[in-house]
Amino acid sequence: MLSSPNLHANVIATDRRAIIGSANASHSSTLADEAVVITDDPDIVAAVRAFIDGIEEITEVDQAFLDNAAAQWQIGRAVPLPGVTSRGRAEPGFLPATIPRMFLRHTVDYTPGPTEQHTWATQARRHRGPAAKYQLEWFHHNKSDTRLERGDVLIFVTADNEWIYPPAVVDSEAIAILHAHGAVGHLLRSRADLHPIPVPDAERTLADLGHPNPRLRSDHRIASPSLRTALLQLWNL
Repeated sequence: MLSSPNLHANVIATDRRAIIGSANASHSSTLADEAVVITDDPDIVAAVRAFIDGIEEITEVDQAFLDNAAAQWQIGRAVPLPGVTSRGRAEPGFLPATIPRMFLRHTVDYTPGPTEQHTWATQARRHRGPAAKYQLEWFHHNKSDTRLERGDVLIFVTADNEWIYPPAVVDSEAIAILHAHGAVGHLLRSRADLHPIPVPDAERTLADLGHPNPRLRSDHRIASPSLRTALLQLWNL
């Protein structure tokens, strides 16, 4: 069994049948008007299997996944999970009510040139000033990398894998940098009162929360909702 954070409908494919619909394996679905299609048409079954194989962000539903999902459900029934579900947010104006995407990136030593410094200063003046506990940062980004969008959350790790920084929220669309071929900038909003954590400490905490392999030492999109929640818990968000 596999899970994808961006897949809304439920899709099941076996060797002979395909099931597509809105019904969940829950009591609430027995009380709702659900619609499900079950077919043994070989062409449709093949198309559904190809669709599943083509999903980019996908997670195997193993026992660790199920344990984390059960723990998240029990917490979520009583306490909102800001930035992961729509039940609330920890700090209005900081984390989005729902986080569309979260990425882990390693920091790179980079000195902006005069053109980029001017672009950053101009955009910062135009941008509405954040509250005192927030700060704006400038993030240099190549167009060839994954396109970032407003509301995406970035978690940075130092290049030597020693420190992991609190989450930063992309607070602008891509800003073109004149005379810098293939480069754009983004404004990032972060909490001024949060501090970086040693990566080994973060890995131990995440393992205790059910994520023994959080991949903090490689850049990737963090697709698992339970891992997103665990990462935010590092800073009690």
